[in-house]
Amino acid sequence: MFKAEDSIRYHAPEVPGWWKSHVATAPVPEGATDVHIIKDGWDHEPCNLCKSRIGRTGARYGYFSRADNDWLCVLCYKKFVAAHDLRFLQFKE
Repeated sequence: MFKAEDSIRYHAPEVPGWWKSHVATAPVPEGATDVHIIKDGWDHEPCNLCKSRIGRTGARYGYFSRADNDWLCVLCYKKFVAAHDLRFLQFKE
């Protein structure tokens, strides 16, 4: 189940005038200004395949990789990742 996390929002020196944001556990670049923590501000992730929302205003559940924080919705996981029965194939030895 997706759980919202605190996010951090700031003006980054490499993009003057634009806000950048990410989860609050990631570091802010040197020279960032107007830094704000937003409680539960990181409230969704997109499915990496179909871009549907997982989290607030989307599906509550999804599948993710802890190493890369890559998310898949349940439908894409079942369609493209879940193990499929391949016994119908006949292999010649």
